[in-house]
Amino acid sequence: MGQLCSYFNQQPRPLIGFQISSSSLSGVALSSKKRKTRDSFVFHFSDDTIKPSLYNKNIGDMDRLKDIFKEGLSEMGEVDRKAALILPELSQKTFVFSFKTIPASYQEKQKIIRFRIKKVMPIIPDDLRISFDFMDSDGEKVAVVTAAREQVVKEYEEFFKDFGIKIRVIVPPWFGLMNLVASHSQKNFMMINADKDSFSLVIVVDMRLAFYRQKHFLFEDDKDIHGSTKAEKMAKEIMGTIHFLEDREKINVSCIWMRTGIRKGDEIVSYLRENCDFDINRIEDSPVLSFDRREKKILAPLIGLLL
Repeated sequence: MGQLCSYFNQQPRPLIGFQISSSSLSGVALSSKKRKTRDSFVFHFSDDTIKPSLYNKNIGDMDRLKDIFKEGLSEMGEVDRKAALILPELSQKTFVFSFKTIPASYQEKQKIIRFRIKKVMPIIPDDLRISFDFMDSDGEKVAVVTAAREQVVKEYEEFFKDFGIKIRVIVPPWFGLMNLVASHSQKNFMMINADKDSFSLVIVVDMRLAFYRQKHFLFEDDKDIHGSTKAEKMAKEIMGTIHFLEDREKINVSCIWMRTGIRKGDEIVSYLRENCDFDINRIEDSPVLSFDRREKKILAPLIGLLL
């Protein structure tokens, strides 16, 4: 698994983690000796309790979120006070940049990465916080970059601080999912993470991140103006991305791994299986996950991050 997994394993690995999305709040606690799942909780909400955004305030109903979290903590018993957090997909950005050469100092690396971000983001907040690492790929240096606004990060950090919990590491959902997929997959694959308000695509080539795409995509209205279901439209978006990568970037994938935290997940997987030649795998079917199927869909990113 090479550099892909070494990049992941550099991150702190607390014994407890939480995940927030536009439709749920969940938590997982591990035992300290064997790092096996000890307790967990999943709470769903359909209102505007959380409104994921890179630019704006995320927590829409603080009192509601606190009530949910109190109940979740009560189900977990005594927990470690240092935790990991998985942000909503739309509260952060991920970038994959290639460079012929890179400077030696951290400050200069920051400068060239921020310069590249400015080329692809029309509006860059002044308080954008970035994390990055470099991997070697065919004579080039590939930077994997995650970015989120300071005010959004602090909003979540302050929420957990009110419960005596310090957030040690903050990552996007794909980060945890990749740990579940990388050890079971071929060298070239696509990973898809779909939630109520968005989906993301990650392409891995020779066990290195090669491409990332995030798209705002509401699944609430089932039909679009052409009569296609939202599940069909999303599947077509995925297939279009695959064809683009094959034609323009000369990137080929051998299989697809998919996690769908939405009720239309089965329809998306069925459409893909009927219309493309790839093996389609459900991330929630990973043998690492020992929960019921509904909980697996929600908890998969957290389990991958902590284990």
